[in-house]
Amino acid sequence: MKAMLAVLVEAERCAIRTYTEICNMTFGKDHRTYDMALAILHEEVEHEAWFSEYLNEGPSGHFRRGAPGTRPMCAVS
Repeated sequence: MKAMLAVLVEAERCAIRTYTEICNMTFGKDHRTYDMALAILHEEVEHEAWFSEYLNEGPSGHFRRGAPGTRPMCAVS
């Protein structure tokens, strides 16, 4: 189970890198693609946080958690 979760965490981190790159390439140029990639990026960050917490790695640093039992929220400043 732990090995499977480790693979899932790495897959999510790869997706985060990929969608971050897409956001960087399209920012200010292709608003529709940027918005779609950003929405997917937020979902990937949330998924990475779930799997990371299951592995007891602690919070990924991409989000802040609200009240206990609530889903992580992406930290957007």
